[in-house]
Amino acid sequence: MGKRSRDRSETHKESVEYCVLAASQLAYEAHLLSCLDHPNIVKMRGLDADGILGFEKRDHRGFFLLMDILSETLDQKIDRWRSETAIAAANHRNHRRHHQHNNVLGYEQESVMLRRHKDKLGICLQLTSALEYLHDRRIVYRDLKPSNIGFVTDRRNHSPQADTAATTIVQLFDFGLSRELTPNAPTLTGAIGTMRYMAPEVCLDSSYDCDCDIYSYAIVCWELWTQKVPFEEVATPDLYRDQVCQRGYRPVYRPEKEELQRHDPRYPPHHHRQLPIQAVPQEILVLLSQAWKHDPRDRIRWSKTRNQLTLLETLVSLQLEEREIAKSTAAAARATATARANANTNASTDASGRPSFDHYGHVHHGHVQNNAYGNINDREVIIVDDDDEDNDSHFSIREEDLTKDLGI
Repeated sequence: MGKRSRDRSETHKESVEYCVLAASQLAYEAHLLSCLDHPNIVKMRGLDADGILGFEKRDHRGFFLLMDILSETLDQKIDRWRSETAIAAANHRNHRRHHQHNNVLGYEQESVMLRRHKDKLGICLQLTSALEYLHDRRIVYRDLKPSNIGFVTDRRNHSPQADTAATTIVQLFDFGLSRELTPNAPTLTGAIGTMRYMAPEVCLDSSYDCDCDIYSYAIVCWELWTQKVPFEEVATPDLYRDQVCQRGYRPVYRPEKEELQRHDPRYPPHHHRQLPIQAVPQEILVLLSQAWKHDPRDRIRWSKTRNQLTLLETLVSLQLEEREIAKSTAAAARATATARANANTNASTDASGRPSFDHYGHVHHGHVQNNAYGNINDREVIIVDDDDEDNDSHFSIREEDLTKDLGI
């Protein structure tokens, strides 16, 4: 009985200590957020009536912060994308099986992929902006991961179907583990954060600064683009420290076979000769390899990251615009051809289904192979063969026609 009582007491003590630690992190977060003003960092809308001092009271009310409601977090968005990709792949395989297309990635599917690229580039750019803002103020975030990156819907567009950077705004939140660097303490120590996204210098308990966030940013972006869990095969912390932090192992992207197929040749003819659209652009893979380098001093700076992402976003926008123009042009050409064929067909036959003639006795037909003339009164057709190699016109006239007035 006494042992059970002691166990309960120890459990209660640990619970209280955990609550105090969580509340202290929340109080520090309130301190940081009160000094920050950036469109991609969550805004604090309210807190305890006593402010930060309310944490010291530790009464039954607890300590709280009031912030904007997030519509979604990045890990939830990635899960949704992963499900949509699986459904699209299944539909594509089923379509190919029924239409006997051999591993052809449709033109429309690639347009969808390009729009998704634009969404992801928008997220990367907004996250880059938020972290650059923090680092300019010597604040180390330390716990960057998809579950700490949220989204709020633009008030100008409430459509739940909208999924673009123009309608969703990235919000970096949960600053409980963040710390400010000072002239007296220019670096930090301690393995703080989530190991899967933790920089080698942090995991190995070395001194580190803002550059550790650049590594974490690269791992998050790799998961964002590939929709795969990074280091899923690294099962234990000891293996992570050995393989990732000491041996330099990094995530490897292996594209699916269907992502390497060409365009559907049924669409505008100049497209199927182009290289296929990749699920993860090579430019992104190069950028990530520059951001997750082992030596923090060798990692790419935010200004270069922003410039490369902006350039790639412009290229994707131009590709989308070009496809829309090509699609509209092809649709207009098909509509014009159909209308012209219908007009010629209607003009070449009268109500009885017989060929119709104009004032000069010429027959109307949509695809005239020969010239035809007819007697205006009898509507009797006389064919003129234009296919002779000598370009001599030969009339095919019956003998009894010689006694009739041909009206020519």
